[in-house]
Amino acid sequence: MTSRRISLAAPFRDLTDFPALRVADGTPVWRVVAESHREEPWRFGCSGDGRFDLHRHGPAGTCYVAATPPAALVEAAAPQSASSPPILTAAVFRERHLQQVPMPATERIADTRARRVAGYGVTAELGTVIPYTLPQWWAQALHHQGFAGVRYEPRHAVGDTAFALFGPRGTRGGA
Repeated sequence: MTSRRISLAAPFRDLTDFPALRVADGTPVWRVVAESHREEPWRFGCSGDGRFDLHRHGPAGTCYVAATPPAALVEAAAPQSASSPPILTAAVFRERHLQQVPMPATERIADTRARRVAGYGVTAELGTVIPYTLPQWWAQALHHQGFAGVRYEPRHAVGDTAFALFGPRGTRGGA
């Protein structure tokens, strides 16, 4: 078995001037939510199972949304295996729903799709590498630097945009 070489660097440098963007309050984004959370689609968790999950024992969590319905769907169905493509079946969405939600007011989102991120050691692997250890380190470092989330290219929706937003753990209404 050959080992896979990773070019994505760890976030061991000053991130003060890391590329950022603002997303207008109310911009429509898409999220796949469980039936039990249809009325409170903004769920900020940190189980450690998500690409940009924050520290499990911290007060903040991460909520994942996408700019388009297809990106939200494939990311929700994506396996955590590099060798398996997402397979969208009725069973995957039996108790989940695709929901359009308005983006909350954001102060500053780290823009990992900006060209300048290469100077910080960020590569496209940030949105593709498995396991999620390095992306989670980046999430923690960017959150610590005051970013409200991360804009990235999802690995199963090439060319699309997704956001991992940071906020206090728990759920919020606003469907």
